[in-house]
Amino acid sequence: RRRVHGDTVLEYSMEVSKIVNTLKRTEHKLGDDIADGKLTYDLYSKEEMDLFDEMKKQAPEDLRVVADFWLLACLRARKYNVTRALELVRKYMEWRKEIDVENTPENQERLRTQLLSGVVRFPGTKDLQGRYIMCIDLSHYDPKRWSSKDTIRYIHFSLTQLLQAHPEAQARGVVIINDMSRVTLSNIDPEIPRELFAAFSAKLPVRLGGIY
Repeated sequence: RRRVHGDTVLEYSMEVSKIVNTLKRTEHKLGDDIADGKLTYDLYSKEEMDLFDEMKKQAPEDLRVVADFWLLACLRARKYNVTRALELVRKYMEWRKEIDVENTPENQERLRTQLLSGVVRFPGTKDLQGRYIMCIDLSHYDPKRWSSKDTIRYIHFSLTQLLQAHPEAQARGVVIINDMSRVTLSNIDPEIPRELFAAFSAKLPVRLGGIY
């Protein structure tokens, strides 16, 4: 049988299909939270700031230590529903602990090598609906070198950079362009799409608009 870099075409196709199907289920689960690229309020407008003040008033004591940046990102990601935004803040903070996002020397070194890999890119451009584009090219990924947790931390770091550089992405959302054209079985880690599925559906302070 014809092989793709030593992997059978059949095995390769099945693994790719699993990843695509997992990512597509993320879109379905998002429901009303799917990003449409529209701004409900202008950023930092009086209307937005009034809702932000209300959110901080309603925040339980343990969430009041969370940086305003993340509080506001969660408010925008939940379309200014204060109750749901606070729920997202809690889930996001718990998730940060789960993936050990803190900058330990070991994590920093792994992050540095992944940043050089080019697996994830945010070119700073938007689609026609106004959503910011996230590009994933798994052909540069080596699961023997990086764990799925390393990669999720890397994606989180890249996403944080985007949200800081382009605050309106918090409200407009992002879309993922998933380039599978040069991917082989040696690049595939089935844990990554599952982790992304869980993060984008309920834990990250940003709305997903689609996966292509």
